[in-house]
Amino acid sequence: MATRRVLQIALALVAAFAATLAGPDAGAQGQRDHINVLGVNGLVDSVVVDSVSDAVARAERDGAIALVLQVDSTGAVVSRRTLDALIDRLDSTEVPVGVWIGPAGASADHAAAELLRPADLRGRAPGTSIGEPATDSIVDAPTLGDFIVSLDGVDTRAGRLSTAEVEVNEDGQPRRRPTVEVRFVEAPLMARLLHIVASPAVSYLLLLAGIGLILLELFSLGGGLAAGTASVCLLLSAYGLAELPTRPLGLALLAVAGLGFAVDIQAGTARFWTAVGAVGLLAGTRTLFGSGLEGPVGLPWAAGVAGILGLLLLVVRAMPSIVRSRTTAGGLNPTLVEA
Repeated sequence: MATRRVLQIALALVAAFAATLAGPDAGAQGQRDHINVLGVNGLVDSVVVDSVSDAVARAERDGAIALVLQVDSTGAVVSRRTLDALIDRLDSTEVPVGVWIGPAGASADHAAAELLRPADLRGRAPGTSIGEPATDSIVDAPTLGDFIVSLDGVDTRAGRLSTAEVEVNEDGQPRRRPTVEVRFVEAPLMARLLHIVASPAVSYLLLLAGIGLILLELFSLGGGLAAGTASVCLLLSAYGLAELPTRPLGLALLAVAGLGFAVDIQAGTARFWTAVGAVGLLAGTRTLFGSGLEGPVGLPWAAGVAGILGLLLLVVRAMPSIVRSRTTAGGLNPTLVEA
């Protein structure tokens, strides 16, 4: 232990001496102007709001000449007050803000389009869709690099930006190339995971997985493993459903579906209550999510089909076999004991 401590102190002294020789400005020499880029993907929820606010603060702190939001969002699920506060934050910062809708096929629909409102420059890739408001004065920029070049010469709240220079290519044609460093910033890992969980497809599938695992634990010799996994799935799903505009009726119908399936699983065959469970599953899936801020929150059809088929296969095909196997094994035990 003493040897390790001495070695640590020696390394620290060497590092300090090297820093002294390099001089105080060594870290700053050769630094280029930089632009911070933050991706805004999926629904604008509390994680996205915090990420954008943190990106603004970081751009102010490290001296970025601009902050660019790369947006691909179908709407917002935060409150009107929260979204307005975020727009005010983007509008009040001294760092110029650019918003680029991309790549091709991306969108800024419903309330997500309001992120364009405080931008000094707005751009879009081909094949993108943008809702109201702020659909005017948008430059065509197929790539993020093209959008950053488009920032050159733009008059912003902090003055005129310089992000590109003209050079002649091999064919003798002039073209502009970026002269700034692009730094991609992102939210912490846990925040990104929670943002994924709060998507409609993931929260829905986690909910059905929790229901299926509870049924598996109740009617099989799970030893608690299925119950523990179900608890994790249901907790994560609860977070996502709390972020989303979840309808209590949809949750109630899915709970009825689980109870209906449980009755016939106990009986060992699919009968009336399985039909009740299937209807509840279909209706609950259809009505689970309502409308977000200025637009509906839809469950992707692929996630809905996968969830419904997966739970029905578990209930109709797998669980009866598991119950019969457990019953048969239980009936053999007394005979084995007598022998």
